[in-house]
Amino acid sequence: MLIKQQALDNYLSRNPFAAIYILFGQDHFLLTEAATTIKHRWQQQNTDTEQSVIDINSPSDWGLVEEKANSYSLFSSFTLLDVRYEKQTLDATGKHFISNYIQNINPSCLLLVRSPNLTTKQLQSFTNHKAIHVIQAQPLNSMATQQWIKEQLVTRGIKFEAELPALIYQYTQGNMLACAQAVEKIHLIADESVLTLTTAKEQLIDQCNYQLYELSDACLLQDANKVIQHLRYAHDSNTEPTLILWLLAQDIRYLLQLIEITEQSIPFSTACTQLKIWAQKSKLYQPAIKRLSKELLMQLLRFCKMVDEQIKSNQNSQIWPGLERVALSLCLGKKVGHLG
Repeated sequence: MLIKQQALDNYLSRNPFAAIYILFGQDHFLLTEAATTIKHRWQQQNTDTEQSVIDINSPSDWGLVEEKANSYSLFSSFTLLDVRYEKQTLDATGKHFISNYIQNINPSCLLLVRSPNLTTKQLQSFTNHKAIHVIQAQPLNSMATQQWIKEQLVTRGIKFEAELPALIYQYTQGNMLACAQAVEKIHLIADESVLTLTTAKEQLIDQCNYQLYELSDACLLQDANKVIQHLRYAHDSNTEPTLILWLLAQDIRYLLQLIEITEQSIPFSTACTQLKIWAQKSKLYQPAIKRLSKELLMQLLRFCKMVDEQIKSNQNSQIWPGLERVALSLCLGKKVGHLG
């Protein structure tokens, strides 16, 4: 069974334990939270538990997991094995161990396999087995993160102004660890009164962590404020402007090609297949080609070439303002500033 990390606690409260929990996903804070939740629930029912951490550095290490999973402790009635697997593919020895173990499960042992770099596709063969639960810990979007913040504040009994979750998110977006730490800091200063935004803001510092691809998404979703935030973060963190330019120019080229192909009465989905655009991105491109004119996109592409020449000739004072004009023009669907 495949379970989202956000739904894990509720699921565990209503269902019996599986023999194996495989945790994957690129948000390490949420991955750790999922592991902590499972451990907490298990220990509530099985207080006399011995825990062991096993790092899988080579295929032979699965032998140690097998030995411990099928052994009985002299000092505890139950065993919890916290297995750490960092590779990007599950090796044959690991697959063999899991397949064999679920045929002969030790009911006093819980197996927790943390494998952040595996994918849904690689784990698909395990999701239909009732003894294996696969937990996905992917980064939360804006609304889900704010809902998580709200739940954490309520759980801690904090009374707060309605806009507080959005404020915390504004200072910590893309960084769940910093978000959790901000909630804890606010918890320390909270009292019986309603916590105001002014008081909370005194505890917050900018700890945002933006991913480069999110700039592209912000442009296509017409989120001008986020576009500015991403560009400023990229500038302040010394991101190479060439990477920003490549990202923006790629979107512009794809949009131009999609317009030209669909003008020939070729379905949009077929055009995306021809251009090898993945499904999630195509959902952003489809409304964008309806609001962006070919003329504007051609002008932006020519201006990208000018920015590229500025980068190569080290005209540093012009580069970032130029990138901002390209990104905002793409975002708003109209010329922003002088485009050459």
